[in-house]
Amino acid sequence: MKIFRLVPKIDVKNHQLVKGVRFEGLRVLGAPEEFAFKYYNDGADEIIYHDVIASLLGRSALYDLVSNTAKKIFIPLTVSGGIRNLNDIYKMLKSGADRIAINSHAHQNPGFIKEAVKEFGSSTIVISLDVALVDGKYKLTYENGKNIHEQNIFDWINLMQDSGVGEFSISAVHKDGTKTGFDLNLLKILDNKIKIPFIFGSGIGQLSHLDDLKKYKNLKGIILSSILHYNYISSNY
Repeated sequence: MKIFRLVPKIDVKNHQLVKGVRFEGLRVLGAPEEFAFKYYNDGADEIIYHDVIASLLGRSALYDLVSNTAKKIFIPLTVSGGIRNLNDIYKMLKSGADRIAINSHAHQNPGFIKEAVKEFGSSTIVISLDVALVDGKYKLTYENGKNIHEQNIFDWINLMQDSGVGEFSISAVHKDGTKTGFDLNLLKILDNKIKIPFIFGSGIGQLSHLDDLKKYKNLKGIILSSILHYNYISSNY
């Protein structure tokens, strides 16, 4: 039986955990660190903190949250949102993050990823991909799904792999929060194109959806959000 990392993703806006559907209609659910601590105690393998407005504002507001959380949980903590330079990465790692996921700034400055990998190592740098289905075609998005990047998705994947990143973290915008199951067509395409480990999420609404994922060779983890936040199933992994 294939074993996946189970990775709760906690979206943060104004110091609150928020969750929407297809990245819109964000609803405030509570204190992020309380959810992170619960998921850690329940057996999560890793936690993702994502600042949903940091890229729009040009800065991250997660330093204190990361610092406080890192004192209480002892699993990897990946942080994304608002990372624009090497100093941002350094400060976030010093605050207690283990890995940094980058999306928007990679699109704006692809060369930055090579710099980050050279400075901090491939195991520290993750590329976040938010993929939307637009007019029947898969498109890359950034700034929390608000903007479309027109570069071919597979050219982009190859460029990021060649930059030395250690992993991809991939969400399907059109499935986010719907509870209708994963986009298996997208997953199949990605698994054939991606040569490094990746984690994948969006759409899971019941445990049986996990049965669809066992055959993908480079898929190493499942991103979980609504299914845990709203207790659709027991969060005792």
